[in-house]
Amino acid sequence: MTNTHALSSARRSASTLPAPAQARRLQASIITAAVAAFSLAFIATFGAIGAFVVGASVLVPLLLLWLSSDVVRSDERAS
Repeated sequence: MTNTHALSSARRSASTLPAPAQARRLQASIITAAVAAFSLAFIATFGAIGAFVVGASVLVPLLLLWLSSDVVRSDERAS
């Protein structure tokens, strides 16, 4: 019985975030990976101009995506 209890508590501590927060983080990771792949292809195709466009149009939205994910997660912990 003690081993079963230890395993279940270890599983609970391994996942400290609530399920919705984990889902948001997974979604943000998937979106980031897709944007990174598209950005690399865009830079490879258009060179320096592509790098400027990616830098100007992709970095800020991704930053806001991750910040909003963290803000919502901290709000869930507080409630």
